[in-house]
Amino acid sequence: RQARSICLAQDAQKGCLLMHVSACTSKFERLQCFLGYMPQLGTDAYDTIATSQKMIDRFCTPRADPPRYGQLYWQPKPAELNEALKSDINNAIETLCTDAASDELRVGRLMSGKAESDLVEMMFKNFLNHVKDPTHASGRFLKQWYADPFMSTVFDLFIGNPGSITKMIQHSPNIQSVFQKHVRAMGLEEGGKLTGHVCVH
Repeated sequence: RQARSICLAQDAQKGCLLMHVSACTSKFERLQCFLGYMPQLGTDAYDTIATSQKMIDRFCTPRADPPRYGQLYWQPKPAELNEALKSDINNAIETLCTDAASDELRVGRLMSGKAESDLVEMMFKNFLNHVKDPTHASGRFLKQWYADPFMSTVFDLFIGNPGSITKMIQHSPNIQSVFQKHVRAMGLEEGGKLTGHVCVH
């Protein structure tokens, strides 16, 4: 309830939707939490929006799905949706972070009201930004190497593994110094700058 600006990050994978919240208060305090993890009925934009709405409703419902301890001798209070909390969260969401898939981009446009549909109501009235998560694209790129066993071995040797050559150069001042000397010895230094090769600092 103290959040003044919320960034909602979501990712749909293998039939499930995961949502994470990063919030900022009026005192510039940062708050983070997982909003939920829930299976989807489908994979298009409308299914993602419906699942998002259910997840926000569940998050705003105290005593939703309480743990069961065998035979209960008492009746818990019925779970009721906190409409005020739901309204505060929806009004504070200003940024949506997804990957660059077409259905994810459509989700952002429909939720923010930038695209109209008779099937979806605008959820985020103060929506400002839709951010494309670059890690999704880089993740897909890196996974392509593992289709070829030889290329996978070469990739792990130079980049992928924790003990790879590039990481040793990056984290070891001694190895970094040796690497820079070898690059300079190649005779590509012009005006005090190395051209054609990159020295890792």
